[in-house]
Amino acid sequence: MGLVSPLAIGVEARWSRLLNGQSGIRRLPETMMDGLAVKIAGVIPDHPEDPEAGFNADSFAPVKDQRKIDRFMLLALAAEEEAVT
Repeated sequence: MGLVSPLAIGVEARWSRLLNGQSGIRRLPETMMDGLAVKIAGVIPDHPEDPEAGFNADSFAPVKDQRKIDRFMLLALAAEEEAVT
């Protein structure tokens, strides 16, 4: 299985956090709230925010290619690689 979620990247990390009662829902950063009525959401954390199980785009695509690819595509690549592994 390949899993990319607001709780964690990877099945094992997500399952462990789920069993520990953690949540991937949090307050949105101010930069994301422009024009939105909501203040909280499930946002996939980047590696600096969550070094243990955050999303590190460098692990899935070269930096040069990342500029040409939307984030949702990078997340799909991460899930695919996790599933294949």
